[in-house]
Amino acid sequence: MQLFPQLSGQSFGKTLIGELRDPAWSRIDVAVAWIRLSGLMQLQEALSNALNRKTDVSVIVGIDKENTSEEGLEGLLELAASAKTGKLSAFVRHNEAGPIFHPKLYCFRNASDVRAYIGSNNLTQAGLFQNEELSVRISDKIGSSLEKSLNDYLKSLRDQSSGLVLPLDLSLLKKLVAHGYVKKEAALRATLKARARSARKKTALFAFKSVSAPPIVKTKSQPIKAQVSEPSISVNSDWPAISLRLRLARGTQAQIPIAVAREIRRRMGLTPIDGSIPMTSRADGSQHFINPARARGQVNTYKFEAGQVKAEPLLRIYPVENELFFEFLDSNDNLGKKVFKLLEDGFDADPPLTFSTTSNKDVATWYRFD
Repeated sequence: MQLFPQLSGQSFGKTLIGELRDPAWSRIDVAVAWIRLSGLMQLQEALSNALNRKTDVSVIVGIDKENTSEEGLEGLLELAASAKTGKLSAFVRHNEAGPIFHPKLYCFRNASDVRAYIGSNNLTQAGLFQNEELSVRISDKIGSSLEKSLNDYLKSLRDQSSGLVLPLDLSLLKKLVAHGYVKKEAALRATLKARARSARKKTALFAFKSVSAPPIVKTKSQPIKAQVSEPSISVNSDWPAISLRLRLARGTQAQIPIAVAREIRRRMGLTPIDGSIPMTSRADGSQHFINPARARGQVNTYKFEAGQVKAEPLLRIYPVENELFFEFLDSNDNLGKKVFKLLEDGFDADPPLTFSTTSNKDVATWYRFD
């Protein structure tokens, strides 16, 4: 038996990657309360290699306390689809009565041995590398009481007759999103940042010790799609307007965040995910376009020609049936003052309603859906 303390010792993520890379294991079972794309991408190279060695992988995740993300579950499906020889089976476990699914178990087996890590590390980047966590490693032989109890426990977690667990597929993922069981990582991060801002207002009684996660190792096949710089966002499907504080280049050219452009296209039923967006000016009825800009063949932002203003340039976009209308505002005029204040106040809402494209809000684009 061995303890693996994270923060005072080696990160659990590094230990876990070592086990995933070990060709000795033929079966891997994971049961965790939460999963995020941030954690899954840290493991993707090792997990992909394990699957391609004909290793069978089973992952059971919970969806309580708004910590598991839509992208984390989607990443599991992408990994499963990319497996060439091994098989990845994923399950979602939840109890509507309220008890939280909260285990953190990583189990490795072959024909002769079993090894399990049991502790507090979730399958998130923070859980694997940054939080102060603790796991214990226990090992024994196949057929031992340890292996039998682990097998019975994992079998009970996957028992669909209980009604507490469902196999993860695209249909279930869509239902989880539609019914609010899981949210986008951008929305989850916004809630976390709001809590952090509130915490910073308190007088600190303890020391600060920040921990950084290692950079994600990119694979050639890239089975899990990395998030773009502007992630997709979680908003109501019937939002009546978007407010933006713009930053202009070359006098009139505004950059529209990818997240905003993609949400507009989704709302308007435009496919594929990226492409030009036609809009009509409320001022004179002329037609304009928000157009994607590409770098190395991939969309990295959207651009729109804005009008000249004296103060803060603001843009309001309104969908009316199947058409988009827009207007430019100046933060000095009557409506512009109110829109600018609306955007500012949105940063302090809990959860935040206004988002900034960078941590330096003075030079960033702001946006808000209402």
